[in-house]
Amino acid sequence: MSPSDDVTPRAALPAAQYAASRHAAWLGAAAIITDEVGRVLLVHPTYREDGSWLLPGGVV
Repeated sequence: MSPSDDVTPRAALPAAQYAASRHAAWLGAAAIITDEVGRVLLVHPTYREDGSWLLPGGVV
């Protein structure tokens, strides 16, 4: 017997209703990294089309 055997099946929610029922949070982080003479590390992401340079980091 599996723990899922005790779960009562339910009808699936439409995608929009399911998404609205979930908690939404964006998490982000960036770092300022310098070398011995104070130059700041920047990254040039290949996924951006605007040619911008950014601090290293990311989002979840």
